[in-house]
Amino acid sequence: MELPQNAAVNNFLDDLSARSGLNPRPPGGADDYRLQPADESRVVRLVIFGDSWCRCDPIRTWPELFGDHMGWRTINVALPGSHSGTLEMQARLLEAVLERSGATLHPDAWVIVHTGGNDVLRAGPNDLIFAVLRTLCCCCCCVPGCSNAHWMLDDVADNIRELATKLREPPFGVRNLLLVGLPLCIKMPVVSKYLDFLLGVSPLLRHVGRFAVRRLNTLHLQRLRSVGSQLGGTQGSVITLDEAGAIETIVEAAEAKAASEGGASGASGGGNGVGGADARTEAEAALRDEDDSESSDDPADALWLDMLHPTQRNHSALSLAMLAKFKQAREKAGHGSASDTREMMDRLPKTDASSDGSDTPSARLI
Repeated sequence: MELPQNAAVNNFLDDLSARSGLNPRPPGGADDYRLQPADESRVVRLVIFGDSWCRCDPIRTWPELFGDHMGWRTINVALPGSHSGTLEMQARLLEAVLERSGATLHPDAWVIVHTGGNDVLRAGPNDLIFAVLRTLCCCCCCVPGCSNAHWMLDDVADNIRELATKLREPPFGVRNLLLVGLPLCIKMPVVSKYLDFLLGVSPLLRHVGRFAVRRLNTLHLQRLRSVGSQLGGTQGSVITLDEAGAIETIVEAAEAKAASEGGASGASGGGNGVGGADARTEAEAALRDEDDSESSDDPADALWLDMLHPTQRNHSALSLAMLAKFKQAREKAGHGSASDTREMMDRLPKTDASSDGSDTPSARLI
Protein backbone atom coordinates (compact mmCIF):
# COMPACT_ATOMS: atom_id res chain seq x y z
CA MET A 1 0.00 0.00 0.00
CA GLU A 2 1.61 3.23 -1.18
CA LEU A 3 1.12 6.54 0.62
CA PRO A 4 -0.89 9.07 -1.38
CA GLN A 5 1.11 12.03 -2.65
CA ASN A 6 -0.62 15.23 -1.59
CA ALA A 7 -0.08 18.29 0.58
CA ALA A 8 -1.93 16.85 3.59
CA VAL A 9 0.27 13.74 3.68
CA ASN A 10 3.42 15.81 3.19
CA ASN A 11 2.45 18.10 6.06
CA PHE A 12 1.74 15.08 8.24
CA LEU A 13 5.17 13.61 7.45
CA ASP A 14 6.87 16.93 8.19
CA ASP A 15 5.03 17.07 11.51
CA LEU A 16 6.29 13.56 12.37
CA SER A 17 9.82 14.68 11.53
CA ALA A 18 9.51 17.80 13.70
CA ARG A 19 8.17 15.78 16.65
CA SER A 20 11.22 13.55 16.36
CA GLY A 21 13.58 16.52 16.47
CA LEU A 22 14.51 15.99 12.82
CA ASN A 23 14.69 18.73 10.24
CA PRO A 24 11.55 18.70 8.11
CA ARG A 25 11.56 20.02 4.58
CA PRO A 26 12.09 23.81 4.71
CA PRO A 27 9.27 26.11 3.58
CA GLY A 28 9.26 26.56 -0.16
CA GLY A 29 11.70 23.68 -0.68
CA ALA A 30 11.66 21.69 -3.86
CA ASP A 31 9.86 18.37 -3.95
CA ASP A 32 13.16 16.55 -4.40
CA TYR A 33 14.74 18.25 -1.38
CA ARG A 34 17.18 16.07 0.56
CA LEU A 35 19.36 16.90 3.54
CA GLN A 36 23.07 16.34 3.51
CA PRO A 37 24.28 12.86 4.58
CA ALA A 38 22.98 12.03 8.05
CA ASP A 39 25.08 13.01 11.07
CA GLU A 40 24.79 11.75 14.64
CA SER A 41 21.94 14.18 15.39
CA ARG A 42 19.80 12.45 12.77
CA VAL A 43 20.52 8.85 13.77
CA VAL A 44 17.32 7.26 15.13
CA ARG A 45 17.64 4.69 17.94
CA LEU A 46 13.95 3.94 18.61
CA VAL A 47 10.85 3.61 16.42
CA ILE A 48 7.34 3.24 17.87
CA PHE A 49 4.54 1.38 16.11
CA GLY A 50 1.11 1.17 17.67
CA ASP A 51 -2.14 2.83 18.65
CA SER A 52 -3.37 5.55 21.02
CA TRP A 53 -1.40 4.02 23.88
CA CYS A 54 1.68 5.15 21.93
CA ARG A 55 0.38 8.50 20.67
CA CYS A 56 -2.18 10.44 22.69
CA ASP A 57 -1.46 14.16 22.32
CA PRO A 58 -0.72 16.16 24.39
CA ILE A 59 0.21 13.32 26.77
CA ARG A 60 3.71 11.86 26.56
CA THR A 61 3.02 8.13 26.32
CA TRP A 62 5.13 5.50 28.03
CA PRO A 63 6.87 4.37 24.79
CA GLU A 64 7.87 8.00 24.14
CA LEU A 65 9.06 8.36 27.75
CA PHE A 66 10.93 5.06 27.37
CA GLY A 67 12.95 6.67 24.57
CA ASP A 68 13.49 9.77 26.72
CA HIS A 69 14.84 7.67 29.60
CA MET A 70 17.24 5.93 27.23
CA GLY A 71 18.32 9.21 25.63
CA TRP A 72 17.40 7.85 22.20
CA ARG A 73 16.17 9.89 19.25
CA THR A 74 12.73 8.48 18.52
CA ILE A 75 10.33 8.38 15.58
CA ASN A 76 6.74 7.66 16.58
CA VAL A 77 4.60 6.48 13.66
CA ALA A 78 1.76 5.15 15.85
CA LEU A 79 -1.76 5.92 14.68
CA PRO A 80 -4.43 6.48 17.37
CA GLY A 81 -7.37 4.13 16.99
CA SER A 82 -5.45 1.76 14.75
CA HIS A 83 -5.36 -2.04 14.85
CA SER A 84 -2.64 -4.52 13.89
CA GLY A 85 -3.74 -4.44 10.25
CA THR A 86 -2.35 -0.89 9.94
CA LEU A 87 1.23 -1.85 10.83
CA GLU A 88 2.17 -2.00 7.15
CA MET A 89 0.87 1.55 6.68
CA GLN A 90 2.93 2.68 9.67
CA ALA A 91 6.02 1.10 8.09
CA ARG A 92 5.32 3.17 4.96
CA LEU A 93 5.12 6.28 7.14
CA LEU A 94 8.48 5.44 8.68
CA GLU A 95 10.07 4.96 5.27
CA ALA A 96 8.67 8.30 4.07
CA VAL A 97 9.83 10.18 7.20
CA LEU A 98 13.36 8.79 6.88
CA GLU A 99 13.46 9.76 3.21
CA ARG A 100 12.12 13.28 3.68
CA SER A 101 14.20 14.10 6.77
CA GLY A 102 17.46 12.48 5.71
CA ALA A 103 17.56 10.56 8.99
CA THR A 104 18.93 7.02 9.28
CA LEU A 105 18.27 4.13 11.64
CA HIS A 106 21.07 3.15 13.98
CA PRO A 107 22.47 -0.35 13.27
CA ASP A 108 21.27 -1.39 16.74
CA ALA A 109 17.99 0.54 16.68
CA TRP A 110 15.00 -0.87 18.57
CA VAL A 111 11.37 -0.98 17.48
CA ILE A 112 8.49 -1.01 19.97
CA VAL A 113 5.37 -2.73 18.62
CA HIS A 114 2.28 -2.04 20.71
CA THR A 115 -0.86 -3.37 19.04
CA GLY A 116 -3.70 -5.85 19.49
CA GLY A 117 -5.91 -4.13 22.05
CA ASN A 118 -8.15 -2.55 19.41
CA ASP A 119 -8.32 -5.84 17.50
CA VAL A 120 -9.90 -7.43 20.58
CA LEU A 121 -12.11 -4.49 21.59
CA ARG A 122 -13.47 -4.04 18.07
CA ALA A 123 -14.67 -7.62 17.85
CA GLY A 124 -18.42 -8.08 18.06
CA PRO A 125 -20.08 -9.01 21.37
CA ASN A 126 -20.61 -12.60 20.23
CA ASP A 127 -16.92 -12.94 19.33
CA LEU A 128 -15.85 -11.51 22.69
CA ILE A 129 -18.19 -13.80 24.62
CA PHE A 130 -16.88 -16.76 22.63
CA ALA A 131 -13.28 -15.67 23.32
CA VAL A 132 -13.93 -15.45 27.08
CA LEU A 133 -15.64 -18.85 27.16
CA ARG A 134 -12.91 -20.43 25.04
CA THR A 135 -10.27 -18.90 27.29
CA LEU A 136 -11.90 -20.52 30.32
CA CYS A 137 -12.08 -23.79 28.39
CA CYS A 138 -8.33 -23.57 27.74
CA CYS A 139 -7.80 -23.36 31.50
CA CYS A 140 -9.98 -26.37 32.26
CA CYS A 141 -9.03 -28.88 29.60
CA CYS A 142 -6.01 -30.18 27.75
CA VAL A 143 -7.37 -30.05 24.20
CA PRO A 144 -4.66 -28.41 22.03
CA GLY A 145 -7.21 -26.99 19.61
CA CYS A 146 -8.74 -24.73 22.27
CA SER A 147 -5.90 -22.21 22.27
CA ASN A 148 -6.07 -22.06 18.47
CA ALA A 149 -9.65 -20.80 18.60
CA HIS A 150 -8.55 -17.24 19.44
CA TRP A 151 -8.47 -16.08 15.84
CA MET A 152 -8.13 -12.44 16.91
CA LEU A 153 -4.82 -13.19 18.62
CA ASP A 154 -3.63 -15.24 15.66
CA ASP A 155 -4.33 -12.33 13.30
CA VAL A 156 -2.42 -9.92 15.53
CA ALA A 157 0.59 -12.25 15.72
CA ASP A 158 0.56 -12.74 11.95
CA ASN A 159 0.50 -8.97 11.33
CA ILE A 160 3.36 -8.42 13.78
CA ARG A 161 5.37 -11.19 12.12
CA GLU A 162 4.86 -9.58 8.70
CA LEU A 163 5.96 -6.19 10.06
CA ALA A 164 9.05 -7.69 11.69
CA THR A 165 10.01 -9.44 8.46
CA LYS A 166 9.61 -6.19 6.51
CA LEU A 167 11.71 -4.26 9.04
CA ARG A 168 14.59 -6.74 8.63
CA GLU A 169 14.85 -5.80 4.96
CA PRO A 170 16.20 -2.61 3.33
CA PRO A 171 15.77 0.28 3.74
CA PHE A 172 15.25 -0.42 7.45
CA GLY A 173 17.56 -3.23 8.53
CA VAL A 174 16.11 -3.36 12.05
CA ARG A 175 17.24 -6.36 14.11
CA ASN A 176 15.86 -5.56 17.58
CA LEU A 177 12.18 -5.73 18.48
CA LEU A 178 10.30 -5.03 21.70
CA LEU A 179 6.90 -6.72 21.44
CA VAL A 180 4.37 -5.48 24.01
CA GLY A 181 1.49 -7.61 25.26
CA LEU A 182 -2.10 -6.46 25.46
CA PRO A 183 -2.89 -3.65 27.93
CA LEU A 184 -6.28 -5.23 28.62
CA CYS A 185 -6.66 -6.15 32.29
CA ILE A 186 -9.31 -6.12 34.99
CA LYS A 187 -7.99 -2.76 36.25
CA MET A 188 -8.78 -1.02 32.96
CA PRO A 189 -12.20 0.63 33.37
CA VAL A 190 -13.61 -0.53 30.02
CA VAL A 191 -12.60 -4.16 30.70
CA SER A 192 -14.05 -4.06 34.21
CA LYS A 193 -17.36 -2.64 32.95
CA TYR A 194 -17.56 -5.10 30.08
CA LEU A 195 -16.99 -8.08 32.38
CA ASP A 196 -19.69 -6.77 34.71
CA PHE A 197 -22.02 -6.69 31.70
CA LEU A 198 -21.09 -10.21 30.58
CA LEU A 199 -20.75 -12.00 33.92
CA GLY A 200 -22.47 -9.88 36.55
CA VAL A 201 -20.99 -8.29 39.65
CA SER A 202 -20.82 -11.21 42.09
CA PRO A 203 -17.32 -11.63 43.66
CA LEU A 204 -17.02 -15.19 42.34
CA LEU A 205 -17.86 -14.26 38.77
CA ARG A 206 -15.58 -11.23 38.90
CA HIS A 207 -12.77 -13.56 39.96
CA VAL A 208 -13.60 -15.82 37.00
CA GLY A 209 -13.53 -12.79 34.69
CA ARG A 210 -10.16 -11.66 36.06
CA PHE A 211 -8.81 -15.15 35.51
CA ALA A 212 -10.12 -15.25 31.92
CA VAL A 213 -8.58 -11.87 31.02
CA ARG A 214 -5.22 -12.88 32.46
CA ARG A 215 -5.38 -16.13 30.54
CA LEU A 216 -6.15 -14.22 27.32
CA ASN A 217 -3.06 -12.10 27.92
CA THR A 218 -0.99 -15.22 28.56
CA LEU A 219 -2.12 -16.76 25.27
CA HIS A 220 -1.23 -13.56 23.42
CA LEU A 221 2.21 -13.39 25.07
CA GLN A 222 2.80 -16.99 24.01
CA ARG A 223 2.12 -16.02 20.42
CA LEU A 224 4.46 -13.02 20.67
CA ARG A 225 7.20 -15.24 22.09
CA SER A 226 6.65 -17.63 19.21
CA VAL A 227 7.18 -14.73 16.79
CA GLY A 228 10.29 -13.79 18.74
CA SER A 229 11.73 -17.30 18.59
CA GLN A 230 11.30 -17.28 14.81
CA LEU A 231 12.95 -13.88 14.38
CA GLY A 232 15.57 -13.75 17.13
CA GLY A 233 18.83 -15.61 17.44
CA THR A 234 21.98 -14.29 15.81
CA GLN A 235 20.00 -11.88 13.63
CA GLY A 236 18.99 -9.68 16.56
CA SER A 237 17.06 -9.46 19.81
CA VAL A 238 13.33 -9.88 20.33
CA ILE A 239 11.98 -9.09 23.81
CA THR A 240 8.38 -9.58 24.92
CA LEU A 241 6.94 -7.48 27.76
CA ASP A 242 3.79 -8.07 29.84
CA GLU A 243 2.08 -4.68 29.93
CA ALA A 244 -1.13 -5.87 31.61
CA GLY A 245 0.82 -7.21 34.59
CA ALA A 246 2.59 -3.87 35.02
CA ILE A 247 -0.73 -1.99 34.84
CA GLU A 248 -2.30 -4.17 37.53
CA THR A 249 0.66 -3.63 39.86
CA ILE A 250 0.55 0.14 39.35
CA VAL A 251 -3.21 0.45 39.87
CA GLU A 252 -3.22 -1.81 42.93
CA ALA A 253 -0.40 0.25 44.44
CA ALA A 254 -2.45 3.42 43.89
CA GLU A 255 -5.51 1.76 45.43
CA ALA A 256 -3.46 0.64 48.42
CA LYS A 257 -2.15 4.17 48.91
CA ALA A 258 -5.66 5.63 48.71
CA ALA A 259 -6.99 3.06 51.19
CA SER A 260 -4.12 3.69 53.57
CA GLU A 261 -4.57 7.47 53.45
CA GLY A 262 -8.30 7.06 54.01
CA GLY A 263 -7.79 4.86 57.05
CA ALA A 264 -9.16 1.83 55.22
CA SER A 265 -6.27 -0.53 55.78
CA GLY A 266 -6.77 -3.99 54.38
CA ALA A 267 -9.08 -2.79 51.59
CA SER A 268 -6.40 -2.73 48.91
CA GLY A 269 -7.25 -6.02 47.30
CA GLY A 270 -5.33 -8.61 49.29
CA GLY A 271 -2.88 -10.80 47.44
CA ASN A 272 -4.33 -10.81 43.95
CA GLY A 273 -1.80 -8.49 42.29
CA VAL A 274 0.22 -9.75 39.38
CA GLY A 275 3.37 -8.09 40.69
CA GLY A 276 3.20 -9.88 44.04
CA ALA A 277 3.28 -8.53 47.58
CA ASP A 278 6.85 -7.21 47.33
CA ALA A 279 6.13 -5.15 44.20
CA ARG A 280 2.99 -3.68 45.76
CA THR A 281 4.78 -2.85 49.02
CA GLU A 282 7.59 -1.06 47.16
CA ALA A 283 5.13 0.84 44.98
CA GLU A 284 3.13 1.89 48.04
CA ALA A 285 6.34 3.21 49.63
CA ALA A 286 6.94 5.37 46.57
CA LEU A 287 3.34 6.59 46.60
CA ARG A 288 3.69 7.90 50.16
CA ASP A 289 6.35 10.31 48.90
CA GLU A 290 4.18 11.69 46.08
CA ASP A 291 3.58 15.43 45.82
CA ASP A 292 0.15 16.37 47.17
CA SER A 293 -0.65 18.01 43.85
CA GLU A 294 -0.57 14.59 42.21
CA SER A 295 -2.94 12.96 44.67
CA SER A 296 -6.62 12.21 44.11
CA ASP A 297 -9.42 10.89 46.27
CA ASP A 298 -10.18 8.34 43.57
CA PRO A 299 -7.19 6.41 42.12
CA ALA A 300 -9.08 6.03 38.85
CA ASP A 301 -9.12 9.83 38.43
CA ALA A 302 -5.34 9.96 38.74
CA LEU A 303 -4.59 6.96 36.51
CA TRP A 304 -7.26 6.89 33.79
CA LEU A 305 -8.02 9.67 31.34
CA ASP A 306 -11.17 7.86 30.24
CA MET A 307 -12.39 4.26 30.03
CA LEU A 308 -9.49 3.24 27.81
CA HIS A 309 -6.51 5.56 28.14
CA PRO A 310 -3.99 6.21 30.93
CA THR A 311 -3.27 9.64 32.34
CA GLN A 312 0.18 11.19 32.18
CA ARG A 313 0.83 9.89 35.68
CA ASN A 314 0.00 6.34 34.64
CA HIS A 315 2.13 6.60 31.48
CA SER A 316 5.05 7.88 33.56
CA ALA A 317 4.74 4.93 35.93
CA LEU A 318 4.48 2.49 33.03
CA SER A 319 7.58 3.92 31.38
CA LEU A 320 9.65 3.09 34.46
CA ALA A 321 8.08 -0.34 34.87
CA MET A 322 8.61 -1.28 31.22
CA LEU A 323 12.16 0.08 31.21
CA ALA A 324 12.98 -2.11 34.21
CA LYS A 325 11.40 -5.16 32.52
CA PHE A 326 13.38 -4.39 29.37
CA LYS A 327 16.63 -4.26 31.33
CA GLN A 328 15.86 -7.52 33.12
CA ALA A 329 14.98 -9.27 29.85
CA ARG A 330 18.25 -8.15 28.26
CA GLU A 331 20.21 -9.39 31.24
CA LYS A 332 18.43 -12.74 31.18
CA ALA A 333 19.06 -13.14 27.46
CA GLY A 334 22.71 -12.22 27.91
CA HIS A 335 22.51 -9.18 25.64
CA GLY A 336 24.43 -6.05 26.42
CA SER A 337 27.51 -5.54 28.53
CA ALA A 338 27.66 -4.68 32.22
CA SER A 339 28.37 -1.07 31.28
CA ASP A 340 25.24 -1.05 29.07
CA THR A 341 23.17 -2.24 32.05
CA ARG A 342 24.67 0.38 34.38
CA GLU A 343 24.02 3.11 31.80
CA MET A 344 20.44 1.98 31.39
CA MET A 345 19.77 1.99 35.13
CA ASP A 346 21.51 5.36 35.54
CA ARG A 347 18.86 6.81 33.21
CA LEU A 348 16.09 5.91 35.66
CA PRO A 349 14.93 8.83 37.82
CA LYS A 350 16.65 8.83 41.20
CA THR A 351 14.98 8.58 44.60
CA ASP A 352 16.26 9.11 48.11
CA ALA A 353 18.92 6.43 48.64
CA SER A 354 18.23 6.47 52.38
CA SER A 355 14.72 5.09 51.96
CA ASP A 356 15.18 1.64 53.53
CA GLY A 357 16.33 -0.11 50.38
CA SER A 358 13.34 0.83 48.25
CA ASP A 359 15.43 2.50 45.49
CA THR A 360 14.39 0.01 42.83
CA PRO A 361 12.47 0.36 39.56
CA SER A 362 9.36 -1.24 41.05
CA ALA A 363 9.53 1.15 44.02
CA ARG A 364 9.38 4.07 41.58
CA LEU A 365 6.28 2.90 39.75
CA ILE A 366 4.18 5.88 40.70
